[in-house]
Amino acid sequence: MTSQIVILNGYGVALASDSVVTLGESRTYDTAEKVIPLPLPHRMAVLHSGAVLIGNLPYSVFVGEWVRQLGPKPLRNAEAYQNSFQDWLANNQQWFSPDAEKNDVLRFVR
Repeated sequence: MTSQIVILNGYGVALASDSVVTLGESRTYDTAEKVIPLPLPHRMAVLHSGAVLIGNLPYSVFVGEWVRQLGPKPLRNAEAYQNSFQDWLANNQQWFSPDAEKNDVLRFVR
């Protein structure tokens, strides 16, 4: 089970997450990256829980590829980033060969 916290106040935002991932029934590792900060000027971070692999690739690979297409201007709000990531996943089928896997990924992100 993943434990994450986001704290907001007038001075900023703090994000935290555990780094343990369970593979299979009981195998655990302490090396999962569940908080992925976006580079400036995108003052945003992606937090995820659950599967750290999608189609045998780490979740961070998908986030990194998506970030490359964001461009030099920040988006308007968090919902715009969410929609952008979902659109990117839907329109980059080279990452997902069968349609079922693509639909699973989109359902996971939502």
